[in-house]
Amino acid sequence: MTGLILLPDSWTLPDSCQFWPGMYGYERNQYSMEQWQLMESAGAVFLRAGGYRWGSTIYYIDRWDLTHGNYWLSTQYDENDAHYIYFIANLENMLPNPVTNLAAGMQVRLVRDMK
Repeated sequence: MTGLILLPDSWTLPDSCQFWPGMYGYERNQYSMEQWQLMESAGAVFLRAGGYRWGSTIYYIDRWDLTHGNYWLSTQYDENDAHYIYFIANLENMLPNPVTNLAAGMQVRLVRDMK
């Protein structure tokens, strides 16, 4: 499964895992279930690459031969639009806060307050 791994600022790699940062060579970051559970317990978060829907058209994750993910943010821009982020594999960017119409179908990421 392709996606983006987010790490906390003070993160320590678990002993039995390897990690290669950056957008290039991301396919080297492959984990067994046990390894990912260790990564996650150390604070790693995984955002799966996923397409999106606009009207009745589905755009898959490999549009334009690039793997990308699209996620709604919790901030609404105005009555009809909201902020979202997307990331593209093999390009060095993650674009914050573009705005699109609320009618677009994108992924959401549920979060839990750890306090």
